[in-house]
Amino acid sequence: MSRNNVAANAAVEAAFAEVVKLIHVSRQRAMSAVNTELIDLYWRVGEYLHYKIEADG
Repeated sequence: MSRNNVAANAAVEAAFAEVVKLIHVSRQRAMSAVNTELIDLYWRVGEYLHYKIEADG
């Protein structure tokens, strides 16, 4: 394998690694956003139930 091929392969691998990193970061951000929404939902459901129980005695 020539030096040019080795350098080209290294550049392709580095570019691929960068794309994989972007995908991982985006997935992590998406999971974080979903978790935030679920926590907010659970909080609102709990608050609703609390006031419903309080009002009904």
